[in-house]
Amino acid sequence: MSFGNYLLASCKLWVLFLQHSSSALAGLRSPMSVNDREVMGRELFSGHLDNKKKRRLKPNVFMPKDKKGISVNRLSLAPRDLFLALARRHLYKRRRRATATNFYGFAEISAGDIRNASIGGSDNRCEVQGTVTAANPFHADIRLPPDTEKDARLEVARQLLEAARYEPLK
Repeated sequence: MSFGNYLLASCKLWVLFLQHSSSALAGLRSPMSVNDREVMGRELFSGHLDNKKKRRLKPNVFMPKDKKGISVNRLSLAPRDLFLALARRHLYKRRRRATATNFYGFAEISAGDIRNASIGGSDNRCEVQGTVTAANPFHADIRLPPDTEKDARLEVARQLLEAARYEPLK
């Protein structure tokens, strides 16, 4: 993918985000607030699929790598081709680091299902919040409850995986 296509997709996303922001603010809502009905999408690269023939997802799809959370896109707010352009750019960067060879699509999950994931059935639930980046104004992070140990993170990753559906690249 050329850098020009990536830059154009990013600019289009920003225009759409400005429209979304003005609509949200007119309704006295923050454009960073994520509605339960919004569809979130986690980019799927090499290592995220359990069996390439069956296309089952591994729990590592929803395992956080750092304290910021799990990076997702707010897929229901902009055309899919713009998110595909971003994913292809991410694939290009991963190939340069030799950490991925293919992009397979998205693991889609609603924000409401994300908020239903909890640790031990308790009130320690996940949250999803819009977190604008320079390239993607429709970026969001899934945040786990504070002080989550590795076993609890795996439990939450499995819950998110059960609620998600695999949307292959077309």
